[in-house]
Amino acid sequence: MTRLHLPSHALTRDRDRTGNAIDQMVGRAIRRRRLQRDMTRDQLAEVAQVAQALIDDYEAGRKRARAEHLQRIARALGVAPAHFFDRPRPQ
Repeated sequence: MTRLHLPSHALTRDRDRTGNAIDQMVGRAIRRRRLQRDMTRDQLAEVAQVAQALIDDYEAGRKRARAEHLQRIARALGVAPAHFFDRPRPQ
């Protein structure tokens, strides 16, 4: 049997493109809170001082948000960073 050897950067690229369940959960929570606050992605990016392209990637679950960015985004949205890790409760 032959083994397929992939360079480590190829694995990282795939993860960045698809994200994982936690990245997607955090992204959905950011988007949900942003919409509750009637903010555009551009407005959130400006207030949080995070590039709009990163806001797009975070909300789509394509990239994992850095702790520093989560802190800024949370502050801009008026919540604690832990808010993004809570699952929404059925109403």
